Amino acid sequence: MKYFLMVNLCMRAQRHYEIERILELLVMTASDMVFHLIAAKGELTPASYRAAFLRAGEMGILSKKLSKNLAQSAGLRNILAHEYEEVDYTIVHKSIPVAIRDFTTLIKELSK
Repeated sequence: MKYFLMVNLCMRAQRHYEIERILELLVMTASDMVFHLIAAKGELTPASYRAAFLRAGEMGILSKKLSKNLAQSAGLRNILAHEYEEVDYTIVHKSIPVAIRDFTTLIKELSK
C-alpha cells in the first residue's frame, strides 16, 4: 500500500512540472512571435518578454489589455523557469484558465 501511495505522489508531482513547462513554453512562443512582429516594423526588440508584450500593446500589435495580461504571464514564467522564489502552486493552478483565455485571444488577435 505504501508503494502505491508513493507512486501516486510521484505522479502528481510530475504533473505540476508538466504544467509549469507548458506555461513556460506558451510565454516563450508568444514572445518569439511578438519579438518578430516588433522587429518586422523596424523597431528594436525589447530586452525582456514583459517589455516585448507591453511594447506590442503600445504599437497596436496586441490590444492593451492582452499585452498587460501577457506581461504578467512573463513574470510567472520567470518565477517558474528561474526559481526566483518558491512556487505557489495555488497561483499556478489559478493561472491555467487565464493562460487558456489569454493565449487563445493572442491567436485570435494575431490572425486578423
